[in-house]
Amino acid sequence: MKNRFTIGEFSRLAIIPAKTLRYYDEIGLFKPVEVDSGTGYRYYSLEQLEPLDMIKYLRFLGVSLAEIQEHFRRRQIHGFLQLLKNQEAETEREIRRLRAKQKCFQKRVSEIEEALSLDKVGIPFIKSFSARRIFRVEGTIQTRSEIEFSLRKLAKLVPKEADFYIGMGKVGFVFSYDDLVHRRFGHYSAIYVILDEDLKDSQYVHLLPEKECACIFYRGSFVESVKYYPPLL
Repeated sequence: MKNRFTIGEFSRLAIIPAKTLRYYDEIGLFKPVEVDSGTGYRYYSLEQLEPLDMIKYLRFLGVSLAEIQEHFRRRQIHGFLQLLKNQEAETEREIRRLRAKQKCFQKRVSEIEEALSLDKVGIPFIKSFSARRIFRVEGTIQTRSEIEFSLRKLAKLVPKEADFYIGMGKVGFVFSYDDLVHRRFGHYSAIYVILDEDLKDSQYVHLLPEKECACIFYRGSFVESVKYYPPLL
């Protein structure tokens, strides 16, 4: 039975692109059994299907090529076991990241659908809110550029585990009672984001107690929000 296969024949037999076999050869991960010195043609054997299947299996699990090379270099069962455990732990982390993304999708879609279905735009109303934790950064914020800089500062300071990204919403601004009384609605003293995840207490993490709040919905950009403050007073 034939036991020498060109790279094209072997790629079809092993169901793997020929360019992948060439790359594996280049990095020293999976080499042909023979290379014709005259033509440079690569030849593979049936015995190589088993290790190639292992490479394909480990790649499916997400194991890096460098880790696979190290496994083939050592070929120790305890090392292989640890490799699988490590990749299982990484898979669990990725699952948590994907679930967090799914949660963001669901929340943002729900918010947009709610906004599109509103029939009381521009009309003040009272709404009860349960206690919420926020991540708050102090600073004078009055101009559009200061708003943009404060957003970037907030994004930089919020811990990674909060999964906060500019553009996902949940951002609020604070102005002082004195500015409220004198109707300086565009003068803010802090910026914050409402937290979905529990974070360790810090100088930035604050608790908004349960309370009833005056609210208003509007459609437009953030800079247009100042004209909707007076109806709330």
